[in-house]
Amino acid sequence: EAMREAEKAVADAESRPHIKARAQCLLGDLAGSGPQPEFKKAIEHHTQAIKTADPLAASPHPAIRLAAKEVLIDAHLGAAHDIAWGNWNQKQTAVPVWLKRASAFAEELIQNDGGTPEHRFRVATRALAACVGAQGKVDPAEWAAQVQKIGAELLAAAPEAAKPQIEWEMGLALYDAVQIYQMGGQRDLAIRHGKQAVEYLENGSRGRPEDSSDRYLLGRMYFRLGSI
Repeated sequence: EAMREAEKAVADAESRPHIKARAQCLLGDLAGSGPQPEFKKAIEHHTQAIKTADPLAASPHPAIRLAAKEVLIDAHLGAAHDIAWGNWNQKQTAVPVWLKRASAFAEELIQNDGGTPEHRFRVATRALAACVGAQGKVDPAEWAAQVQKIGAELLAAAPEAAKPQIEWEMGLALYDAVQIYQMGGQRDLAIRHGKQAVEYLENGSRGRPEDSSDRYLLGRMYFRLGSI
């Protein structure tokens, strides 16, 4: 149902290309995250979103320019995810290239158009999720360090009510790092990041509504640490 609506949005947005680009990016996200992901179709949508958004990033109209730059970040992250999780060759080469481009777009937005550290945090967390799909072929160290550094900055600046969500997201990202290090047989790094992940997930869960899926995820984290 979501894909049908996104396809309608693409068709209806010919005169509003920044909206069209966002819908194309969404189609890529949906194609790559369903019960039976279609990563080839997903990367086609993500690359089309990049083609649509790229010329708009220089628009004199702020609303159009900023929307296009946001799409460029998300579409590059989406393409990295598609390659990492799909059946592609040379993942260890291709995935870092797409992640580097996403990071560059985020930095440009921060430097020139009012972006915030949250854009860096988004790139780092999604980069770790992509690295899981690459099954240990991509070193997660840079992104795990960024999650911890930027996350700490966000926590220091956030009101108390917002901190649990940030800690939960940090915990999820470091859980991804644990999986990657475990795949690579790097036991000490997996345990170190796992202990940090547990702390963030425990703290984050205290500020969230009681949810059985959250408890299940935390239980899986403890089980993985025990197995390591």
